Formats: sequence, structure tokens, C-alpha cells
Amino acid sequence: MYRKQLMIVSLIVLTLMVAVIAPAMAQESTAVPQAAALTASTDFYATANFRVNVRSGPGTPYTVLGQARQGDALDITGRTADSRWLRMNFNGQEGWGSAALFDVTGDVATAPEAVAGATAVLRQPVNPTGSASSGAVMVITRVNGNLRAAPSVNADVLTTIPFNTTLEVLARSAANNWVRVNFDNQTGWVSSGLLFFQSGNIDTVTILDADGNVVQPQPTTQASTSP
Repeated sequence: MYRKQLMIVSLIVLTLMVAVIAPAMAQESTAVPQAAALTASTDFYATANFRVNVRSGPGTPYTVLGQARQGDALDITGRTADSRWLRMNFNGQEGWGSAALFDVTGDVATAPEAVAGATAVLRQPVNPTGSASSGAVMVITRVNGNLRAAPSVNADVLTTIPFNTTLEVLARSAANNWVRVNFDNQTGWVSSGLLFFQSGNIDTVTILDADGNVVQPQPTTQASTSP
């Protein structure tokens, strides 16, 4: 009788041990190690402000090599002529990042001017709203930005456009402080202050008022001079 009770107690203890140890072992076996932060090896580097795409060339039409996480520091090896894109050492590869999304330690002007290298690869399509037309004005969101129904901070929010999204400008306000774009099958307005102008001439874009009516640009007046 005593032996039978002892066996039952031992079985219960063993069952409890398995119930406690097994989940811990499973958790340990499935844990994914965190990748080490990227660190610079020189005194001239860029630190990511957010989780940022690092591309194979200087612009969003180029493929994404990977992402730099907030706080990652990458050595700067070059820049575009306008200093809007930085060439960096990304895990031993030539990578490019938008300068607006990084804090730079050092003087950007001292970096050599550079262009896309032999490893740069263009992606298709060029932007989420379709192929850009010739001479189109292209912008990139600096942060997550609201797409609004009208060019006003008081207008209804249609959706939120993620940061680092490339868009084609369809129209603009008379003061150029708002632009009309299409995103996720919705057309609305985005504040120009949330955007990085990548290419094109904004002055060539149609002007619309708050009701969507075309506004003719005012001619530039020049002071007359005596002969």
C-alpha cells in the first residue's frame, strides 16, 4: 500500500516538473537572437533616425538592400551633388540613404560627389501610383503624413501615407504649401512641409483652389525702368 502511494506521488511530481520545464525549453529553442547594431568605423557617419530603407542607388526607384534601424551608424563614403542622398557602407555593400532620415556626424560637404555604382539596380514600378510621366514632379514623404480631403489642416483625413513613400504631384496650391497626390486609390492633399521634393519643377504643376477649380498663375510683374 505504501509503495503504491509513493509511486503515485512520484508520478505527480514528475508530471509537474515536465509541465514547468517543457515550456521553458520550447521558448529557449525558438528564441531568435537580436542582430547586433550597426556601428561606424570612422568619425564621419550617419545615424538613422527611424527604421530606414537602405537602397542600391540614390533614389527610391532603386532596390532596397535592407534596413538600418533607429540608432544604427553607417560610415559615409559619398553623396549626390545636391547632398540629398548619402552613399554609405552598409554591411560591406555600397548603400544609399535619404539624408533627411539620418543625423550626420561630420561635414557632408567634405564627402566626394558620387553616382549610382555598378551594383545599383532599378526596380519596377517606379512609384506606387504608377509609372511617372516625363517631367513629373516626384516627392517622398519625410514622415508618416496625413492625406487630407482639402488643402487645410482642418480638412478630413482620408488616410495616412507611410514615410519614405514616393508620390507624383498631380496639382498644387497657389502658395505651393500643399500638393495633391494619389495614394492607395485615394486622391487628396498633403502638406509640402512633410515632403522631400525629389525631381521636377513644382512651378509647372496645375494650381487648384480648395474646391478643385483650376487657378491661373499670376504673371510676374517687373518694375519699369527709364530708358
